[in-house]
Amino acid sequence: DDSDNEVSLSIHLDRAGTLSSRISTSQASNLLKLKLSGHMDARDFDFIKWDCMKVEVVDLSNVEIDSYRGKEGTQEGENVSYEANEIPSGAFFYWANVHKYVYDGMPIDEGMPSLKKIVLPQGIKTIRRNAFARAYNLTDINIPEGVEAIDYVAFAICTSLEELKLPSTLKKVGQLAFADMRSLKRVYISSSTPPTATSNSFQGVPRDAVLYVPSGSENQYRNAVGWNTFTSIVGIAVFPNDEIDSG
Repeated sequence: DDSDNEVSLSIHLDRAGTLSSRISTSQASNLLKLKLSGHMDARDFDFIKWDCMKVEVVDLSNVEIDSYRGKEGTQEGENVSYEANEIPSGAFFYWANVHKYVYDGMPIDEGMPSLKKIVLPQGIKTIRRNAFARAYNLTDINIPEGVEAIDYVAFAICTSLEELKLPSTLKKVGQLAFADMRSLKRVYISSSTPPTATSNSFQGVPRDAVLYVPSGSENQYRNAVGWNTFTSIVGIAVFPNDEIDSG
């Protein structure tokens, strides 16, 4: 829809790094829901973060994330290599030392304040540092099967998230990756073997938050660094349906 007042857009990108040429400035400033397909890279994440500042729902379920090297990615001004199949560092986080745009109300050293729901691509392997840190209003996110690593402070201080479903493919959880998630009530992890974590990976999560693990692996998690932060670890045979409604 070419209307500048359209609040929901569905766009196919044949080539990564071209989202900024597909949305007008006024469209971007009014956008509430964005669905992408095709190819994107760190430049497109950066455009969403800085130019679509009202967007509440981002659906990337039919996207392939390509590699990119340059200064126009999510670590603005730094000549960085961004790998394919990764949610880039700072994807939805405003670095304190970066002022791409300067105006009243510009969030600094915070996560994207408008973001409420994001559907991630199935092909991703890693969620890099600060990707969703301080996204205070994020309440709905899928972490799909295939993800192997969640980096340092990737979801730290996401204070509205109540539930996490972690994939069986997860191998590593970085320092403070899920720290200070004050509303967290339930975490589901479908791997029988606890992924490597640090003593502060879940620092500050509520004491009444419950970790649900495959039946028979409860003691492994109780004795595993990081996972033993949870005082309530419950074994279950069947995990909740992981299908994500992207409609």
